[in-house]
Amino acid sequence: LCEACVSDADCPYPGDRCILVGGLSVCGRDCSFDGTCPESFTCGDAVGVDGALLNTQCQPKSGTCECTAESAGQTLPCEVSNSFGTCTGVKTCSATEGYSACNARTPSEESCNGIDDDCDGQIDEDLGETMCGVGACAVIVSNCANGVPQTCVPRMGSPEVCDEVDND
Repeated sequence: LCEACVSDADCPYPGDRCILVGGLSVCGRDCSFDGTCPESFTCGDAVGVDGALLNTQCQPKSGTCECTAESAGQTLPCEVSNSFGTCTGVKTCSATEGYSACNARTPSEESCNGIDDDCDGQIDEDLGETMCGVGACAVIVSNCANGVPQTCVPRMGSPEVCDEVDND
């Protein structure tokens, strides 16, 4: 939202349109599916860069993407990306200081901490399993459960019996 554009192709998703907001050509966001927009935005008719009336695009409630006294408190979506992923956040308009830095976390390698470190919508995934013990005492445990690193503890052995199992 509010990224500069020349045509609809400059906007990231199908249905998003390059619209006129406060005299500038910026990306709107298609809101025809559920009629919702981020805070500070409203879903409604917009004017495309070609002057055509467009339906259902998210656009700033303030009527501008610029950070002005009238748009103080307005938030714009933003993201921080690196090789681990992309985290989303917002930057907020302060009439005296302009837009703040993006408050999105910096993506990092997934670790066992109950947080979606790489911002892929999954928490503590792909952290593997550990096997310990031998025979009937062998156990396989996930390395992480509910944000807590797990310790592999083999089952207790029992006296050996004639059953073709390594009971002890």
